[in-house]
Amino acid sequence: MATNDPGIPVNCDLQRRRGDTWPLAIQLLQAGTTDPLIPAGIAGYTFKLAVDTEKEPGGSVSSVTNVFERAGTITDAPLNKVEFALSDSEANLIPGQYYYEIEMTDTSSDRRTLMYGKWIVKQDIAKGA
Repeated sequence: MATNDPGIPVNCDLQRRRGDTWPLAIQLLQAGTTDPLIPAGIAGYTFKLAVDTEKEPGGSVSSVTNVFERAGTITDAPLNKVEFALSDSEANLIPGQYYYEIEMTDTSSDRRTLMYGKWIVKQDIAKGA
């Protein structure tokens, strides 16, 4: 793996309003700095966001508790920026508490969890209209 940063993985609860499809954008930085986590950049890396109803689901990826998985799009490889665009159905989850994690796979196929925590969906007044 390209880094042994002690700040990884980050436990961070995220809150979204139901129906909001704006992308989830992240930038990988070294702990306590504005320096990219991967100095050589993240070109060729892959990223995955997974949302589940269970904090520690058992079984396979196709488990019934899996709500959705979304591949990330690298928006700036040298600056370690990634976005996860949500579909309408992914943004319109029933309000409540879910759990998520974001994984990174590098060019050597080594996988690492970057972030995890609660994925909280609040009811939107417009109800996604």
